[in-house]
Amino acid sequence: MIGCLELIVRKAIAIIRAEGPQLIPKYIAHRISDRYYDWRLGISTCGSVESAELGIRNPMCRWYSPTDYRSFRKVMRHFKIRDNRDVFLDYGAGKGRVLIMAAAYPFRRIIGIEIAPQLVVIAKQNIQRARRKLSCNDIWVLTADAASYAVSPEVTFVYGYHSFVGETLSKVLRNIRHSLIEAPRELTIIWKNIGPFEEHVKHCDWLVKYGEFPCYAGHKYGVYKNK
Repeated sequence: MIGCLELIVRKAIAIIRAEGPQLIPKYIAHRISDRYYDWRLGISTCGSVESAELGIRNPMCRWYSPTDYRSFRKVMRHFKIRDNRDVFLDYGAGKGRVLIMAAAYPFRRIIGIEIAPQLVVIAKQNIQRARRKLSCNDIWVLTADAASYAVSPEVTFVYGYHSFVGETLSKVLRNIRHSLIEAPRELTIIWKNIGPFEEHVKHCDWLVKYGEFPCYAGHKYGVYKNK
């Protein structure tokens, strides 16, 4: 398991190589912010975990690395959550940080899908610790393979952060499409680190890109809606 300090150093080196040193202050500010909000909520979601450490041998699955608090909150400002109507689905829920951040909004239900049982246990513990500070308390964390998960017809927001690629991502998009055919509705997909995702979306004529929103270190959020 990669600790916070080691992760910060590794990411900083990667940023310098890719973008130059000018982005380092912003990156450090995000990392300090992450530690602060974890402390404030009484949870532990920091650090990165390689798939092999979790016993996951599927090459389509990526490592666990949490979404940062600041950029998630910025992108969520662009949406009006309908009180007790919208349902949020997080693919690759990890230690539960995105589930907890989403629960600050008035979603009716929040669902997290995570393939690693070890992370599901941690996510549930974190949710329990933060529960008194959340607006939505109907939070499910399911141990499941994203490729085979049947998307609930109640889901109206989907979130992902490069948790899987290749055929797994293709199957996830097909599952979302099937859910929309079975239960027509408006649906929004929010995806962080959109490079590989864009390669798949260009083959989905049922999706339209709503916009891009910058994140730190050159990453971007892509937002997509069904036609």
